[in-house]
Amino acid sequence: MGNSLNYFNSRENNKAERVSGNKRKRDECPELNNAGLELLNTPKRKRIKSTSKYIYQTLFLDGENSDVTLHVLGQEWKLHKLYLKQSPYFASMFSGAWKESDMPRIELDIIDENITCEALKIAFGSLYKDDVFIKPVQLTSVIATATLLQLEGLLLQCQVMMKDTLSSATVCDYYYASCSYGLKDVSIQCLDWLTRNILIAANLTFIKDVTADLMKTVIASPHLVVIQVEIDLYTLLKKWIFLIHNKSWTGDNKDLVKATDLFYKEKQSECPGLCYLETDEGRQYVPVFSAVRWHHVVNDLTSLRMIENEKILPHSWLEPMFLYGWRRVLAVEQGHDKGPIEKVDNEVFNTCCARFGRLIHKAGEYCWRWIGYSYGVDLLLSITSGRLVTVKRNTHTQACSQAVSLQDQRYIAYRLTICSFDCDGKELSRKSTDVKHISLGKDEEEIALVLDSDQKFPISVSMNVLLISPGQEPLPGLKYPNR
Repeated sequence: MGNSLNYFNSRENNKAERVSGNKRKRDECPELNNAGLELLNTPKRKRIKSTSKYIYQTLFLDGENSDVTLHVLGQEWKLHKLYLKQSPYFASMFSGAWKESDMPRIELDIIDENITCEALKIAFGSLYKDDVFIKPVQLTSVIATATLLQLEGLLLQCQVMMKDTLSSATVCDYYYASCSYGLKDVSIQCLDWLTRNILIAANLTFIKDVTADLMKTVIASPHLVVIQVEIDLYTLLKKWIFLIHNKSWTGDNKDLVKATDLFYKEKQSECPGLCYLETDEGRQYVPVFSAVRWHHVVNDLTSLRMIENEKILPHSWLEPMFLYGWRRVLAVEQGHDKGPIEKVDNEVFNTCCARFGRLIHKAGEYCWRWIGYSYGVDLLLSITSGRLVTVKRNTHTQACSQAVSLQDQRYIAYRLTICSFDCDGKELSRKSTDVKHISLGKDEEEIALVLDSDQKFPISVSMNVLLISPGQEPLPGLKYPNR
């Protein structure tokens, strides 16, 4: 007993000594002590099998313990009412007085042609797990399915994805889908993309999918980025019509110019004596051409000659523009109009302004004017010191090929917008002056905008300008038959 007791006492003493020794070591090494405590309190992430994945595989894909079978588009889905009730569509079906509420097998008639089996799998599957994987090409059909099943969460995910993947390859499909299914934010963003990119896209073949109604909306927009001047919209519409009638055509923008010219020459030989818009084929496009601001086209001789030679739009249709323009010239030259002295309402400004633009690929010093008669105001736009964007009324300091007004003051209204964008045309930054009303003396210059010190390029420079007072009479339109 005593030996045993001594043994236990000895063992306890040794243990106490070891513990005491360890304690001393820890006390003597505070760094080790702190590191150990930190390690003990640092959470470790260990991936284990996801409950969500298990549910998706076992219940959705394998259909275990299914209590309802849906027959849709020739395919059967063994599902569960508990999960389906997350959809208001099925919640109403299973909880109301509908005959389907107690049926083990339900057949759904699908009218919307955009709904596919692939989209149904994504939509039904989203009820069994909290993440979904959708390809951009599937978005329209998934949106159609989510709209039918009233899956707001899935619709929201689709909208975010549409905004993230917007490009020339997707913009038309996304626009039509958003209009069909009431996704207003997406349709606005698509329209904004088109107004910024339709004249600067690296490859224009995507415009073959732009409908006449959509093209008219884009062309009529006061926020359209016109590169360079209004006549370039006429050139765009020529290419658009060619691509509509040659949807399989492929090539770059240079080849497109040649192919378009050849297309209209062939049309002339088929219908001699008629301009293209007078033919049965071309007449449908007249409303789109009417959206061009022709009163800003006829003030340039080169543009007029091009229209006459190409015989797409009859020259006689432009007669109202000549009369309107001549009256405005007389008002300016005889001193009755010095520009918009009174503040112009934004709606009036947006309707009457001339639209100009330029694409700048890299930082540097720039100074330019746009072509066309400008009622005696030689307006120069400059980027100086790499950042300052200025507007100048030139009278003496730089040579000008047209007559310049020497009135002491001329009044103008303008809006300047500068955007940078990525390779898909998504906007990276935007600066705008809103509508400004200013008076400029001879050779007077003012700073319009200051670019950021880290400004990204390329940038589009879009300027809307009103050089003359808006008249009381309505703006002239094309004088085509039955008008």
